[in-house]
Amino acid sequence: MLGVIDQRIPACKLTLHPDKTKIVNLRGHSEKHYARKYDFLGFSVRPVMREVKGGRKFLPGIFAGNNAKKAMREKFSELEIRKHRMPLRELAQKLNPIIRGLINYYHKFWQAGVHPL
Repeated sequence: MLGVIDQRIPACKLTLHPDKTKIVNLRGHSEKHYARKYDFLGFSVRPVMREVKGGRKFLPGIFAGNNAKKAMREKFSELEIRKHRMPLRELAQKLNPIIRGLINYYHKFWQAGVHPL
């Protein structure tokens, strides 16, 4: 399989970054030990057991990545909300655009993953 990829990529005038390019196992069990997930643009793609016709299968699931969740928690921590004494309406006006932006970006694939934040 890698031979086919090695031939196809230069034909498309592309190059693979040796440190960033890797094979990932999103189908569950494997004889070879490949990574079970990858992170891209703040999302983490990993296998999840899903009900399908004929039983259960591992399918790729898209979630907010751990690094993205950590960055969101740090963002709210930097705001130091607990130190400011202001009316609730004023606080809501300050936080609403931030929360709306996070929800619009990360809520598209798996809503429950962002609820704890």
